[in-house]
Order: sequence, then C-alpha cells, then structure tokens
Amino acid sequence: MNWREASKLHWQRTGNPKTPTTEQISCGALQRIADAVEKMSGNYGSLIGERDEYKRWYEEGQEVNRRMANRERALRGQITKLKRKLNPENS
Repeated sequence: MNWREASKLHWQRTGNPKTPTTEQISCGALQRIADAVEKMSGNYGSLIGERDEYKRWYEEGQEVNRRMANRERALRGQITKLKRKLNPENS
C-alpha cells in the first residue's frame, strides 16, 4: 500500500511495524491534495476554453445581426425609391 492510499484510512497506533508513521500519512495526504489541485486546474482550463468558444460564438452572432440590420435598412431604402418612382405625385 502506498502512502497516498494509507492516508485515506483511519489508523490506530499499534505495535505493528507495517503501520505507517504520522509523517508518511501526512505525506500521502499532501500527495492526494496535490492530485486534486492538478485535476481542478485541468477542469479550469477546459472551462476557460468553453468560455472563449461561447464568447466567440456570441460575437459572431452579433456581427451577423449587424449585417442583417444593415441589409434590411438598405432594402427598405430601395423599396422607398421604387415607390417614389411608381408614384411621383405622392412624394
């Protein structure tokens, strides 16, 4: 059994020489903490990647909306010009 696994168990002091020492249990606990921190940092990295991807999608959507609004304004202007051309007395 390695120290990491030994630190998970509840130990009572016995005369057994195979019982890990307090230092070994502490070392195992620190190793488990280090493993957890590494795992959290990996999750954090993936969250940052997802955030950047959603931000990029949002910005692309905003750009598409802006272009569509400009296109709509231009077409409305063309419709107005054509209406004035058909009915010059109403303009």
